[in-house]
Amino acid sequence: MKKLLGKMPGWGRTLFIVLLSVLVGGGGIYGVLLLIRGNAAVNVYALTDVGQYSSSGNAQTDGRVTTDRVQSVYISNTQEVTEILVKEGQKVSVGDELIAFDTTLTDLELERKDIAVRQLELDLENAKKERQAMNSYQIYVPPQPTEEPELQPGNVGQPRKGNGTVDDPVVFLWNESCLLDTAFLSQLADSARAQGMRELYAVLEQRVQDSLQGGVVNAVEIRVIPREDGSWAFTVLPSEYDSSVPREEGEEEEPQEEPYTGPTYSWSELNSMKKEADKKIRDLELKLEMAKVELETVRHELESGTVKATIDGVVKTVRDIEEARSEGTPLILVSGGGGYMVTGALSETELDSMHVGDTVSLLSWESYETLDATIVSISPFPTDSGYYYHYSEGNQNVSLYPFTVSVGEDAKLREGEYVQLTYSPGGEGSGYFLMNPFVRSENGKSYVWALGEKGLEKRYVTTGSSLWGNYVQITSGLEGVEYLAFPYGRSLRDGQKAEIAGIESLYGY
Repeated sequence: MKKLLGKMPGWGRTLFIVLLSVLVGGGGIYGVLLLIRGNAAVNVYALTDVGQYSSSGNAQTDGRVTTDRVQSVYISNTQEVTEILVKEGQKVSVGDELIAFDTTLTDLELERKDIAVRQLELDLENAKKERQAMNSYQIYVPPQPTEEPELQPGNVGQPRKGNGTVDDPVVFLWNESCLLDTAFLSQLADSARAQGMRELYAVLEQRVQDSLQGGVVNAVEIRVIPREDGSWAFTVLPSEYDSSVPREEGEEEEPQEEPYTGPTYSWSELNSMKKEADKKIRDLELKLEMAKVELETVRHELESGTVKATIDGVVKTVRDIEEARSEGTPLILVSGGGGYMVTGALSETELDSMHVGDTVSLLSWESYETLDATIVSISPFPTDSGYYYHYSEGNQNVSLYPFTVSVGEDAKLREGEYVQLTYSPGGEGSGYFLMNPFVRSENGKSYVWALGEKGLEKRYVTTGSSLWGNYVQITSGLEGVEYLAFPYGRSLRDGQKAEIAGIESLYGY
């Protein structure tokens, strides 16, 4: 014994003698592990990771106009038509000349179109960079109050962390004025016994100025072994606890992660910003595609000086040149008995509510005219989702199915232009949907555990319809909520401290 004490530092001998003096004691008050659990921080997860919006409102897709045995000939402001070579009712064949025009101004228009394309490419690149930067923005979280453990003579500080295993011991703030009596050791023994643990490990930390902000001066690890007869035993262990090893003089501290200094937003603000940025990118992509088509058209005009028939048919319309130019209508319309076609995409969740014969709304980006179009086919096979643009509230990670709509030959459309298709898929109710496990019920009322200004709080919500059997609609009660806790465990209580965690920690990967 003397040899053992002689090898210990002064503070270690003091602690060992105090602990040894309580071996004759026994009894317990209550399970300290429950106390530990009650003060440990609970993980909370971003609302975006455990839920999603879904809406029965309008869905949108877009596509390029193609023709079914129809040719529309438009003229631009720079085209000086010198001669119309056909008349109404005339039959034409592929390759027949329809109009001739002067190309004097086409060179200047070609340069303008080329500049427009390059400017749109730059705008699109900048928009994508801005959208990418939003992925690094952090969501604002109300600061959580930090409480220093009360450390007074005669008391051991409240446990800070740990579950009592050898790899994750319970950590207490301690100094030499604290008494380690039978009550304290009995609490540890009762905790181990209540959890079915054969032994419980605890670390007593001594910190500068008895503050969690101070560095660790010393640390001692003990092992408490509960016995079946209600008594207990304990051992002082050679501590391998990292925090007990003081930093050598001149030893450099490990580099600390730089605090985030960028902008912060609420979840709703950031979500809205991302949606607007995605829409801006898509609009620019459409404008760029249209500008490229216009550029190629002007190049073709410069090379040929004439417009030729692309189908066999009948010249159905020949308009006045200035009328066609000012109204944005075709100067010449050749019909082979068809119309205009546009192919967009439906989400797999919309297949049951959309059918051949249904009407959708078509918006021309060139004339801004809105037309009714009829669905003439829906593919039974999914397609590459990257090829089509499709937007609707709800799950975006779904397969897309091409569908084609038809518009009559008299529509003010141009082959190759992009148009937007808008339709109402019906289906699920609108609102925010949460994963089923995050919503619990009590006495017929549904609730979640949400992060509030003063820590965790029990928030009652009202629920609605189910989405795909995996989500439940929240019709009210989530206002202002950014983070939710997994609502299971005895440690959940109002005011509980919370710690933001990635969703991967919930699934253990």
